[in-house]
Amino acid sequence: MKKIQFTAAEYYSLHEALRAAQQLIAILKRDHERGMFELGEVTLRSGDTDLVFSGAEYLAFAERGIKDAVALTRPRTLPADGNEAT
Repeated sequence: MKKIQFTAAEYYSLHEALRAAQQLIAILKRDHERGMFELGEVTLRSGDTDLVFSGAEYLAFAERGIKDAVALTRPRTLPADGNEAT
């Protein structure tokens, strides 16, 4: 496996930054499940509505959102002729 060392200022794509966030959320979720820290209720404000999550629900919500964003930003490969399929 090839290894490349990067600094925070050198990340090269939104997709890779989202993958890093995905890995961080997985670590936080695992450590939270192991009882290494407590995460109280989290409130997200959406317009005039407050969305209230337990700590575990919030991590699952973030994990699902990042997973969807990673899929949306996945680099696409072009066919050999260089034209995108329609």
